[in-house]
Amino acid sequence: MTFLADLAAMVLAHPRALFPAVALVAFDSGAATVGLLSAAIAVNAMAAMLSSGPLGAVIHHGRAVVVAVVGWGASVVGFGLAVLGAGELLDSRHALWLAASCLACAGAADSVSSVFRSTIL
Repeated sequence: MTFLADLAAMVLAHPRALFPAVALVAFDSGAATVGLLSAAIAVNAMAAMLSSGPLGAVIHHGRAVVVAVVGWGASVVGFGLAVLGAGELLDSRHALWLAASCLACAGAADSVSSVFRSTIL
C-alpha cells in the first residue's frame, strides 16, 4: 500500500514536465528559471538526507510514508498556488522564490518517503 501511495503521488502530481511552460507563461523567463525549479527539488532532497539521523527513531514506517506523501502533495499544491498568483497576487520574482521553496519542501518529502519505503522492504 505504501508503494501505491507513493506511486500515485509521483505519477499524478509531479510537475517537472510543466517547468518550461511555467517558466515562460507565469514567470516570463527561460532556461534559468527551469533550472532553478528543477534544482530546488534536488537541493532540499539532499539536505533532507544529510540530516536524516532522527528518522531512525520512527517506529511506524507506513504512517511515515503517508505523512511524507501528504507533505509532497501539499508542497505541490503550494507550488501551483505560487504559479497561479504570479503577476496578479505576487510579483513574478517573489512568486518564483515561493514556488522554488515549495518544490524544495517537495524534494525533502520525497526523500523521506524513499527512506521509509526502503526500510519497509
